[in-house]
Amino acid sequence: MTEDEWRDLEETVAAYDPDRHVATFFAPKRARRHLLALYAFDRELAHIGEAVREPMAGHVRLAWWREQLGVIYANGTPASPTGRALAEAIKAQALPRTLLDAVIDARAHDLEETPFADEAALEAHADATTGNIMRLAARILGLHDRVDKAAHHAAVAYAYTTHVRDVTQFAKLHRCRLPLTWLIGENLNAEDVFSATSMKPAPQRIATRAAARTKAALAAANAARFPPSAMPALSYATLARIPGDPFAPKPLAPWARVARIALASLMWRI
Repeated sequence: MTEDEWRDLEETVAAYDPDRHVATFFAPKRARRHLLALYAFDRELAHIGEAVREPMAGHVRLAWWREQLGVIYANGTPASPTGRALAEAIKAQALPRTLLDAVIDARAHDLEETPFADEAALEAHADATTGNIMRLAARILGLHDRVDKAAHHAAVAYAYTTHVRDVTQFAKLHRCRLPLTWLIGENLNAEDVFSATSMKPAPQRIATRAAARTKAALAAANAARFPPSAMPALSYATLARIPGDPFAPKPLAPWARVARIALASLMWRI
């Protein structure tokens, strides 16, 4: 990787994943580049589900990334700058392929119209995507499996908030990220979410339900034992405390998001 390529990669993470970009500034210098590589990889995977309308196109892209992991672990040269940056992180930190493969496999659910039958399905997806990225970040920080339990709960909290916040965005792609059991409880279905005409006042009740699950998950994350040095891998999950209303979004100012991440890092509390 050239310095220009690293600069471009960091700019991409800063633009599309600003919260985790901020969190990397609290990591040791030796680990920061590898965290950026990991987050750039995750961003590319997440973007597939956000951008493609035809599931087959998304599956092809995910298969390409599986091939790239094979190239990396066979000591070959990946075909993209993000792949090459990830290769450096994998080799330097001995990152386990099982976690990376699990992230790719879980991202296939992003291509489904209604991927989550219930809360358990949503939480399993959160653990396999954001949770595994947190676990990999912890390994980059030299913490091995000491953050695994906290990562599960932090990822679940983050997922509930973001899925409610982004429900209208995904509805435009004809996808629903809410548990179907929640919709059934409101006498709704996925088509109601897609049209957004039959939802009110259900959104507030759904948002309240998600907030309760988020609060419980954050409490569990903070109750788990993890060292202060794990905060660069976990701190951005504190933003799950910001309630999300899909029909009345109130974005937090960038400086306020930075302040919350910084405070979480300093207070050793998500």
